[in-house]
Amino acid sequence: MDVRNLLPPEVLEALERGQTVLTANQRAARMLQRGYARHMEAEGHANWQPAAILAVDAWATDLWQRMLMAGAVDRVVLNRSQEHALWRAVVAGDRESSVGLRSVDALAEMAARAWSLLANYRGLGRLREIGVSTDTRAFQRWALAFERRCRRDGLFSPTQLWVELEAAAASLPVADAGLLLVGFDKFVPALDALFETLRRAGYAVEIAPVPTPEQPPRLIAAKTESQEAEAAALWARAILEASPEAQLAVIVPDLEPRRPEIDRVFREILAPELQDIALEREAGPYEFSLGRPLSEMAMGAVGLDLLRWPLVDALPVERVTELLLSPFFGGGTRLAEFDVFELRRARRMRPELSLDQMIEAAQRSIGLGDLPGRLARLRQIAAEEQVTADSTALRPHAEWGEAFARMIAATGWPGREYDSITFQTHRRWQAALDELATLDFDGARATASDAFAAFERIARQTIFAAESREAPVQLMGPLEAGGQHFDGVWFLGASDLAWPQAATTSPLLPWHLQRELGMPGADRAVDVSSAKAITARLQASATQFVFSYASEVTEGQQKPSPILPEMNEELAESRASREVFPLLTVADDLSLPELPDRPHPGGAGVLAAQAACGFRAFAEHRLWSTEPEDTQPGMDARERGSVVHHVMEAFWLHVEDQPALRRMTTEAQHALLDECIESALGRATARMGVASAWEVAYVETQRQRLRALLRPWLELEANRPEFAVRAQELELPDVRVGPLRLSVRVDRVDDTAAGALIVDYKTGAAAVGDWASERPDAPQLPLYAVVAGLEPLGGVAFALLRAGDDLDLRGLAEDPAVLAKSSKLSFATMDEQVEDWRRVLTNLAGQFAAGEARVDPKRYPTTCQYCAQRMLCRLNVAALNDSLEDEGVELG
Repeated sequence: MDVRNLLPPEVLEALERGQTVLTANQRAARMLQRGYARHMEAEGHANWQPAAILAVDAWATDLWQRMLMAGAVDRVVLNRSQEHALWRAVVAGDRESSVGLRSVDALAEMAARAWSLLANYRGLGRLREIGVSTDTRAFQRWALAFERRCRRDGLFSPTQLWVELEAAAASLPVADAGLLLVGFDKFVPALDALFETLRRAGYAVEIAPVPTPEQPPRLIAAKTESQEAEAAALWARAILEASPEAQLAVIVPDLEPRRPEIDRVFREILAPELQDIALEREAGPYEFSLGRPLSEMAMGAVGLDLLRWPLVDALPVERVTELLLSPFFGGGTRLAEFDVFELRRARRMRPELSLDQMIEAAQRSIGLGDLPGRLARLRQIAAEEQVTADSTALRPHAEWGEAFARMIAATGWPGREYDSITFQTHRRWQAALDELATLDFDGARATASDAFAAFERIARQTIFAAESREAPVQLMGPLEAGGQHFDGVWFLGASDLAWPQAATTSPLLPWHLQRELGMPGADRAVDVSSAKAITARLQASATQFVFSYASEVTEGQQKPSPILPEMNEELAESRASREVFPLLTVADDLSLPELPDRPHPGGAGVLAAQAACGFRAFAEHRLWSTEPEDTQPGMDARERGSVVHHVMEAFWLHVEDQPALRRMTTEAQHALLDECIESALGRATARMGVASAWEVAYVETQRQRLRALLRPWLELEANRPEFAVRAQELELPDVRVGPLRLSVRVDRVDDTAAGALIVDYKTGAAAVGDWASERPDAPQLPLYAVVAGLEPLGGVAFALLRAGDDLDLRGLAEDPAVLAKSSKLSFATMDEQVEDWRRVLTNLAGQFAAGEARVDPKRYPTTCQYCAQRMLCRLNVAALNDSLEDEGVELG
């Protein structure tokens, strides 16, 4: 990039005259300083005095600090956290207003913004006239109280700095040569008044001229926002390929919500090598100027969770999982120390984990290194420092900050070798702790919980942006580009819905006052004028300039922004088709290895998967492809079903047959059932360790559910044809179906007057029709009938243990002595039915053993609706979703 673009001639001339150059933002100041350094290097200088180039905010703060040190002024500027604390105290102490459900913190932020508007738009002198409604009168009281408190203690809000500097103009240590203002679109009235005061005092305050654009701009129309971003990335790539030294900017009014999509597209087009998820840090040709809150940075989020853990009853298991897997939690660059399976199991029994529960779980596991010790040290130091949920100790914020630092250091955080980003993040974290200490400005003391809440708020407000890598493509907002010059600029999102951006008014200030003073959002004409000035300045900042917009967005149809200059519209460039063309066809005649000569894991599930789709069976039971396990709170459906199994097993081990059941009184049945429920729930929840209030309540809910479900079931069992329970949880460790060996377990076998009845407990949906056809949906009971070797076999049945009308025993039997109500057999006898099942299952087993893996869903698209192998089989997911929607099926 030409040095003249980094350092315009008028800026260099001003510096040579001894003027101070002020920019609208820190980013522009850094770019001009970089340009000055390159200029001095080009002139052959080995060293030089730093250029007097400052962002206007930094210049004002420096002026006030110098005046304060010289004794010219005696009031101290509050920082943002101190100001918030003061507003919070004022709002909370207002006896005339009822805060109710509205957060004191939120109201304090609203009050601070209203005060800032009054200060910037020279409205502080009109506080007495703003009380025209309930909200404005409340703010009037708060503002007057805030003002009295500040005057009493010699303080003022940082948003009043322009006003205070104007009042102290006679003492301002401004350079004699004056100021050059670069990159400003407009000045808020308070800043404008300050500059006018300086001019009247004899100082030169000049505004750098906005150059005339060298070329007319272009307007690109895209159909979607993704296509628009793609066109911008292709434009940037073409320029960089021709001129690698070019400096480009992509301006996006609504950058934050569009950032993920833009990042994806730019990465794919400009830096496809960065698609590797193993890369720890990016070093591509583009970067975002917009930072993220420190609390959202991975390192900051882990630090906050570690501090939060001793202060709350428990953390959500998802957060605990992320914390334990994070390299910032003392794990170096190794993979996670903790066995995540343990957390998944714990997740099923509780939605959250306390620190004590986590320590207990870690101590029960092996191979965790020093994880249990680090967690124990965190708990120990938290107790020593009184950083606990029930602590009422009051201490200065600075002491709490030291306690937080000691606690987090004991865990090994940040736990990895510092790279540049980690170092910068850690430095911002330390600065946030220092800012916490400044809350002692008024002598207030806080509890540990309040101090942590204040620190968390500071972390949320601390915007972390890594030091610029000077990437050739800068992605930024319109205001950030003030005072900078580029070889090319693309304005993304120049539509009527996005530009000008909608400004918000303050609900605490009267509308008429906001409009009269020209505050943002109060007058559309003012906002449009401001946006036009920004647009003109941006156009003049580059050799070539492109506007673009997407015609179709979620909110509806878009048109070009009405404030754009007249241009001919062009269609967005799109990438060449990414269709894959076959270059070589190879016949795959390799045979699959034979199945090992041992029982294949999966039981009846192997045959069910083969019946549903050969590819699903191959993927799940030969390739062992599975989807991540669902981790819903409490027990999942499988575990709830297991509990029911265990209850029924324990009950019939004691009772043994139906005559014994009938001899028991209802009270005796219920008492025995309760014992079995307690045993089964205890077995399921034994791993929970320390029980929280949530877990106790959850187990009680399950206890009541099981009682309500199984008491009516015992009545149904008592009214069946007479039976005795022959076997429960019958293990068949090695059975053969055609070429396939399997291991299965039969829930229950009853002896009846007409033969054995195989019973399978079902707590979910099940139907006898699922056993039919050449591809049965539920081959489990047919498989048991084929391999169990029960003679004579009287029937097979589902025991439907579901609340409501579904409580039933349904199946197939020849004789009513086996099942009082049987579905109709497809054959004359049960033996013939079993032989047909044997044929069907043998065929499925043969297909599986032979590796028959065609993508052949039994009922497309419903068979594929919840299949975990959809991406592996490369089924057209979009077409599948369309088909499901056409059939009115809820998408999984």
